[in-house]
Amino acid sequence: MTVVQVFDPPMCCSTGVCGSSVDPKLVRFAADVDWLHSQGVAVERFNLSQQPGAFAADNAMRSALEKTGESALPLVKVDGEVKSSGVYPSRDDLAAWTGFEAPTPSIFSDAVAEAYHREVLRKAGSSPEAVQRLLPRLRDPAYTQVLLVTLPEATPIHEAMQLERDLARADIAPFAWIVNQSLTPLDVTDPLLRSRRAHEQRHLREIADHASRTVLEPWMDEQDAMESTTSRERDLSAVW
Repeated sequence: MTVVQVFDPPMCCSTGVCGSSVDPKLVRFAADVDWLHSQGVAVERFNLSQQPGAFAADNAMRSALEKTGESALPLVKVDGEVKSSGVYPSRDDLAAWTGFEAPTPSIFSDAVAEAYHREVLRKAGSSPEAVQRLLPRLRDPAYTQVLLVTLPEATPIHEAMQLERDLARADIAPFAWIVNQSLTPLDVTDPLLRSRRAHEQRHLREIADHASRTVLEPWMDEQDAMESTTSRERDLSAVW
């Protein structure tokens, strides 16, 4: 049996779906966990505030916490292999990692979005005029150009694609995708970096299949990134 382990950040309960203010991402992921259970997948969740011993006992989890702290959470493992860190994966990701095809869409993300939309409409009459003008401006490509920024990895790309679908429901079309920290534009010789660069290709093709504009930002360290911000902005403007 496939086993999925989820190491959650500190939360008030085992799922985080409690209290008066609930993060929609936690609602969606709880529904996705229920879907995994229905497919016969064993799911184990560990809460840092309630089960710190599980984090200390897991070598990969302990190493991730030592390197990046709690920003490594949530961390998801499938059959002992780390699959994602820092974000909750989508149902598509979970399906791919556990060997399932064409997962049933989660109703919770749409339900939350629809409830939010109804609430916005209900309050629209009392909203300031500037707020009421915001959505039409976001929809107007002559006024607003929306950029989707991601990394060349499965989970960030799939989360950006989910955001793209959410924007489409509001009739907002992204102008372009920006992929940060990509090794593809670079001439690397280290075997590990070459392997990682090769691994990027299928994720970049996934973006290229439907994005009208894509910009790859090469990987660079923090100091180089700060020094070259101005020149890179000029380069991006020229590409577009």
